[in-house]
Amino acid sequence: KCTKCANVASETTIKYAKTFKLSATSYTFDGKVKSPTVTVKDSAGKTLKKGTDYTVTYAQGRKNAGTYKVTIKMIGNYSGTKVLTFKINPKNISTCKIKLAANTFVYNGKARTPAVTVKNAAGTVLKKGTAYTVTYAKGRTNVGTYKVTIKMIGNYTGTKTLTFKINPQGVALKTLTKGVKSFVAAWAPKTAQVTGYEIQYSTAKTFKNAKTVTVKSNKTKTTTVKKLTAGKKYFVRIRTYKTVNGVKFYSAWSAAKYVTPKAK
Repeated sequence: KCTKCANVASETTIKYAKTFKLSATSYTFDGKVKSPTVTVKDSAGKTLKKGTDYTVTYAQGRKNAGTYKVTIKMIGNYSGTKVLTFKINPKNISTCKIKLAANTFVYNGKARTPAVTVKNAAGTVLKKGTAYTVTYAKGRTNVGTYKVTIKMIGNYTGTKTLTFKINPQGVALKTLTKGVKSFVAAWAPKTAQVTGYEIQYSTAKTFKNAKTVTVKSNKTKTTTVKKLTAGKKYFVRIRTYKTVNGVKFYSAWSAAKYVTPKAK
């Protein structure tokens, strides 16, 4: 533009910066730093050049779950600042492997608290208190089933509930006395957290096609099994059971003994 006559010799129109866009605004945590690329276009749809028309500054971190800022500062023929944000979302618990140190215990009158191990998809052991919390059901002393609730936190999300059992203590066969086409089994009774006993017998050492006699009192210490075949060897074993809310919990079977009923 002439300073004397005010005539315009030439004219260039610079369009204003209109659209600001990130290549992604949402990620799922994977332990890696996220740096979405920035695209800036002017009002005519022309893509502006990073370093010439604008600079980009990322917030620190950008690795863990959270919301992060990306600051675009216009330079050269442009002015002004624009702030965009993106998220890193926690990873779902379904990608983790969660395990109890033990799923079954034997009653001993003490509370049971099995340790929890949580591993991510890569097999890395996650840290309790940082990646998850653990809540145990109350009690965990008597025979029954108990819940363990694992709640993911930080870079992980979701809740999973596992269970473990406390079974009654077992009992051993004290004696097996043969009778006429019968035998008498004897044991030292257990009353703590025991409802009754099951005596199993079979002519096979593997207990194939075994028959079971149930003794419903925990104070009982003998039972007689009749209608057997004289001269045949019978293998016998015993276990305890405890009924909790209609569900039976069993001890392990005792070591087997054998007896041969007599004819008369």
